[in-house]
Amino acid sequence: MAKPLVLELEDDFPVQLIGIICPEPNYRMAFLINQATHCYFSRAEKDVEFYDRKTELRSNFALYEFKDEEMMMDWYLVANKFSAKSDAKDGELFTDSGTRKTYLVQDHQQADYFIQTMDDCNPALIGSMVKQLKSISSVITAYTIDAEGLKHKEHLYFLHED
Repeated sequence: MAKPLVLELEDDFPVQLIGIICPEPNYRMAFLINQATHCYFSRAEKDVEFYDRKTELRSNFALYEFKDEEMMMDWYLVANKFSAKSDAKDGELFTDSGTRKTYLVQDHQQADYFIQTMDDCNPALIGSMVKQLKSISSVITAYTIDAEGLKHKEHLYFLHED
């Protein structure tokens, strides 16, 4: 029998994370951020995909990326919410069918999007980004998030797989 593979995560999680509350669709959010900042987010080749064994739902979170050559930083814009239709299984008479929402980061269900970088950067740069995001008329608010306090911070590691 094969030995199970164990993933060990470091306690040090050098991520900079910004939460964004905005009702705009993914493509529009990326466009608005590109207009308001010096970022050039484009759709990544793959979205972020999670499968929840408990609910048997597969979730795909839209992912955009920006490689800042000048600052030598990689930035990611990822949706926090995914709505999926679920149907009653055969033989389950009283199971709800309809739309179910799943969240990439359960701790911040109010956030529609996150901007993330794993690179060390000046806190003033993050503060400037938050200020620029707040200047977008359809953004309700943007705020920094302490990634150390997240219950499931490992959900953000996928952003850097090749």
